[in-house]
Formats: sequence, structure tokens, C-alpha cells
Amino acid sequence: SGTIDGAVIGGATPAAITGTAITGTSFVTTGDMSFGDNDKAIFGAGSDLQIYHDGSNSIIGEVGTGNLQIRSGGEAMFLSADGSEYLARFNDDYDVKLYYDNALKIATTATGIDVTGTVVADGLTVDGNGELTGASPKITWRADAGNDYAIYTDSASTFNIRNASTARNHLTLSSGGNISFYEDTGTTAKFYWDSSAE
Repeated sequence: SGTIDGAVIGGATPAAITGTAITGTSFVTTGDMSFGDNDKAIFGAGSDLQIYHDGSNSIIGEVGTGNLQIRSGGEAMFLSADGSEYLARFNDDYDVKLYYDNALKIATTATGIDVTGTVVADGLTVDGNGELTGASPKITWRADAGNDYAIYTDSASTFNIRNASTARNHLTLSSGGNISFYEDTGTTAKFYWDSSAE
């Protein structure tokens, strides 16, 4: 035991070691390491990876020429505010899931994505076949206020074109091939094609 620059080595109580730099081949600690605002933990010969708090935000920065990689040896990697709710889940060799207020909204699949809820987009391009499923799938065109036109099927297995705003039918095609054309009120078919009688 002894002292080096006032620090007791091998003493009964720990003492602080101060200086401009501490160098060595390894460093082991059993307690916390504290960094002040804008004091960085720096890694790499070119100071490429920097971890610090700027007084307002916590920052992990890759300032070199490479990429920032986050690796997990476990089944999944989670992003959450405090561990109680999911923001995102990244499952190795499987899927990615995105959440809104801990409710799953988007998940990648082997063939594309699975969306829970309503998709709002500035445009849509479908390169391939599309399919609407459910009890009453519907496509609605919102031309202007009071003139929303819809194409949909109902529980009677009919294909309908109607004004969705006024609920007036214009054209109905039945699964058997019958065609009904409606008058201006959209309630009564005035012109009717009976497929069985041609």
C-alpha cells in the first residue's frame, strides 16, 4: 500500500483518482461511471462511435464512415419507452412489428405486410392482383361532399354500385347474373335483366 499523487492504494477506504487521462490495457469497475452533459464515451480509432447526453437528448452517434449496427443474440429486439409498452419489435429471421400506443398496426410477413386498421395514403399502385374480403367489402370514391360512390357486395351476394352519401342504388348484379337498374330514388329497380329468361 501507499499513495500516488495523494490517492491511497490498498487503503481501507476508496479514494478518488483525478487527472487529465488514465491509460491502461484494461479497465474493470464494479460501480457506475458518470458522464456530464456533452461528455462522451468514445469508441474507435477515429472516434467513430460516440454515446453522450447533450443536456436535452441522449445520443448514440456513428460519426465515422460505417453503419450503426444494433445486434441481439436473443430472440427479438424491442424498442419501448420504459419496458411496459411496445414501440417496435424486431424478431430475428422472422418479422418486424410496429405499434401505436402498444397496439399492433403493421407487421411484415413472408409475402408482404399485414396492416391492422385503416390505411391513408396520397396514392396507391398495385402491381398484381387485389382482393377484398369480409362480410361486406367496399370501395368508395369520394368525389365531393354528398357524392360518395361505392362499389360493394352485401350479405345477399350481390354486387352494388350506389351513392354512398344518399344510400341510393344505381346498379345491382346478383350472383346468378340478374341485373337491376334503379330509378332516381335508388329504391326500386325499373329496368331488370332476368338471366334465366334472357
